[in-house]
Amino acid sequence: MEKRPLPLIPYPHSIQRQPGSLELIDSLEIFYHPYFQNEMSVFRRQVASLIATEITYIKEEACLFLRQTESEELSSGSYQLDITPSQIHLAARERSSMFAGLQTLVQLMRAGSDAGHLPLQIECMRILDQPNYEWRGFMLDEARHFQGAETVKMILDWMSYLKMNVFHWHLSDDQGFRVESKRFPLLTEIGSYRPATQRGGMLSRKVNMQSHQGFYTQAEISELVEYAADRHITVVPEIDVPGHSSAILAAYPELGCRDRDYVVQPYWGIHSDILCVGQKSTLDFLEQLYGELLDIFPGPYFHSGGDEAPKKRWHRCPRCQELTRQLGYAKVEQLQTYLANHLNRFLQSQGRTMIAWNEVLSEDLDADIIIQFWLGNKTELIDHAKTGRRIILSNYNAYYLDHTYTHSSLEKVYIFDPLFGDLKSHTASILGIEAPLWTEFVPTRARLDWQLFPRLLAIAESAWLGNSRPGYDHFHRRLAGLLPQLEQAGIGYAALDQVDPPAWRRLGSGISLLQEGKGVAEKD
Repeated sequence: MEKRPLPLIPYPHSIQRQPGSLELIDSLEIFYHPYFQNEMSVFRRQVASLIATEITYIKEEACLFLRQTESEELSSGSYQLDITPSQIHLAARERSSMFAGLQTLVQLMRAGSDAGHLPLQIECMRILDQPNYEWRGFMLDEARHFQGAETVKMILDWMSYLKMNVFHWHLSDDQGFRVESKRFPLLTEIGSYRPATQRGGMLSRKVNMQSHQGFYTQAEISELVEYAADRHITVVPEIDVPGHSSAILAAYPELGCRDRDYVVQPYWGIHSDILCVGQKSTLDFLEQLYGELLDIFPGPYFHSGGDEAPKKRWHRCPRCQELTRQLGYAKVEQLQTYLANHLNRFLQSQGRTMIAWNEVLSEDLDADIIIQFWLGNKTELIDHAKTGRRIILSNYNAYYLDHTYTHSSLEKVYIFDPLFGDLKSHTASILGIEAPLWTEFVPTRARLDWQLFPRLLAIAESAWLGNSRPGYDHFHRRLAGLLPQLEQAGIGYAALDQVDPPAWRRLGSGISLLQEGKGVAEKD
């Protein structure tokens, strides 16, 4: 008789289940190398409600051993977990892979706990495991609706538990600017506040006159970045330019093409007013702003946006037209490439790598800019992949977690193959996958929970296993074992009878993208 799959998400690449079990009666004694001090600190907090843990420096007294290894059996990024009737051995090369192995152990311990009562039993086994993708990301948009530090910490906790390692933080857009700048204080004094918010579907022009505001101080950002780093999550900030910049223009209108006042937009969608690239002061402003933010975001990546930037204002702007002529460009649209390359070279000078949405792609785009693909010309993306350009895949049709379950069911998200066409022959260019949550229709924590969970678990397994994942039925059986953990954490996830609507309901899923009712109204 086939054994029931272990309640692990993501599932390990290799599991050898063995006879017997390990019983932990009252405490867990741990022996580890000081190199893994941080990882052990997080682990002990995670299991504190299950069992007491004690650190010992006498090997004979220990039950859990953490060992750094250079063994050829373990490649970079992998770990090996051995559980016998008397001991647990966890070996890894790097701190990040040791942390991943500890997350597997935490899941096994929680599964072996009887409602938090001792003794705790874990089945004997050997696990050999490593990630398929280097980049296993989630993006949170806080420009549309500010969620706050506690929600971010909750997300980071679950990301790390699921072995996800990149938190892309969308902090500016037409509807708000969410990070303190001491050099440009009006960005939050003016840009973080909007007096009204659109109500109704995506195409509605109705507004709710209730104001919305919020931003993070630099001290708060630093605390959250450190919190993420402790969990081996890289934070990637995004300041979106030249489009989606109404909040910036409202604070500093001189950066626009038109001599007028701008407003922090209450309406969703794409807006015509974008930053004026034809004036040097705009580039100076962006260099100073990005430079300031690099001090509080020490990670290797910085996202400059670049999506959905209509060029209507540039076509009518004498300064943008003059710069186009000076650069010898045939079209004013090429200024987007000029801006992207300028920002990239600035970020390079600061030791950072730039990421941008795929709308910035062009023949003249600097080769080291990483492209995040969401929607658009697939042939163009494949051509760039062939040249070795690095790519993150965030397919709009499956990985956008703001979509309804009618449009993007749990099964659809899980089985989706992000590699299309000749990308399958150029996987060396693919850094990994990332699932965004845009928050136009996510005003509350309850709604955020419902949109994210349990689909984030499907994303995590897809990112860890790639096309080696064992199948949706296998995943679904394991998911049932983790749902009590979501409940215990107070996560208002979508119930399993909601996540895979019947086929007849999915027929209208395209229309659902234009409706306010993404998720369920009673969660708001």
